[in-house]
Amino acid sequence: MKKKFKVGDKVKVVKKYSGIWVPEWMDKIIGEFGIVTNTRGPRGSYFVLLGADRGYYFNPRSLELIPEESPQLILPIKREFKIGDRVRIDRMSGKVIWSEAMKDTIGVVGRIINNEIKNTDYIHVKFDKYYGYRDRWYYHADDIEHVEEVKPKVKEVSLVETVEQLKRIIATKDQIISTLEDQIKRVREIVQIEL
Repeated sequence: MKKKFKVGDKVKVVKKYSGIWVPEWMDKIIGEFGIVTNTRGPRGSYFVLLGADRGYYFNPRSLELIPEESPQLILPIKREFKIGDRVRIDRMSGKVIWSEAMKDTIGVVGRIINNEIKNTDYIHVKFDKYYGYRDRWYYHADDIEHVEEVKPKVKEVSLVETVEQLKRIIATKDQIISTLEDQIKRVREIVQIEL
């Protein structure tokens, strides 16, 4: 069976279809747009990300492909982000659906943990602590900015400086040994006098 959608396709939820439909809450999302992130769901379903923190499995008959030029979804602005990059959350542009807890991440630095949604600008960022009930959220690339890695400054020491430092250490060691030898002689003399 040929797959109807591929990862990264933009889709619209157009109707309910029995099988993987939970009417209590899924009826409310008819008409919403999302991005296919997994094409290997249960019973041939597709996982569609509908915002920064929610996505669902849909029967392919519930979805409609949205053309790339469609204004309903923001087209990718190809930015150079990669896994492991440090980024700061800059703003809430509205290009993804924001959770209330995500407001607290503005200005916070996190690290990109994946960009599994190919050909889109949805980027998964992980933080060092929890914001709301999660320590990671999806953001649009327009909402984040690179943060330079802070590399510790290493003092460069020349070979001559290193040799001079070693000479001082050896001289200090020799002085300590000489002083200890003198003290040991004195102790022996005192012990012999008393005997």
